[in-house]
Amino acid sequence: MKVEASSIDMEALKTLLMAQYRLAIHSLQFWPQGEESYGYIANTQDQKHYFAKLYDDDLWCPPDLETTMATTFRLHHFVLIILLTSSGALLASRPYFNLFACV
Repeated sequence: MKVEASSIDMEALKTLLMAQYRLAIHSLQFWPQGEESYGYIANTQDQKHYFAKLYDDDLWCPPDLETTMATTFRLHHFVLIILLTSSGALLASRPYFNLFACV
């Protein structure tokens, strides 16, 4: 499980979200999931919620991140629901993959 990095300046992150996405973030809550990035639930004053992933360029940034994000963006008009395997697992094995229902 990821632990929150003390070196991340929350006010600077809020400023960055405003500059890059025009989102006035009221609060950030650390989300301790994943190892390749730092996740935050970003809340606006009008009760909208976003999930921000902050990658550390010095430690890890996947070479295909741009491609992955482009695929995610193309799927943005779907609600994706992860399907469990017939044995109840989240991840199929050999090869490892997930299956989502697009609704």
